[in-house]
Amino acid sequence: MCSSDLFFDADYRNYLENVHTGEIGFYIYDGNHSYENQMLGLKLAEPFFGKGAVILVDDTNGDGEPRQATLEFINQSSTKYEILRDTSTLANKHPTFWNGIIIFRKC
Repeated sequence: MCSSDLFFDADYRNYLENVHTGEIGFYIYDGNHSYENQMLGLKLAEPFFGKGAVILVDDTNGDGEPRQATLEFINQSSTKYEILRDTSTLANKHPTFWNGIIIFRKC
């Protein structure tokens, strides 16, 4: 493993507020999908997103809280983001993209 290839499985708030110091190139938020947690997970990580960082959010089917928070984060941020993929599935646990995904990139 390269020294820059690290993976952490921890509470996002504690980790981003007290542990993380470096640039993030690829960020996955798959924690509590309430609107508040979804938005906070993106806002706390945003200062660490490097140029061209890719962000993946899952469970975005329908108009639910994860989707709403993610799209509002993108639209309200002073940073420009480009949506690379916004895919819904027919049902939860679909064999392709489970319950929908949004992948976006920091421009």
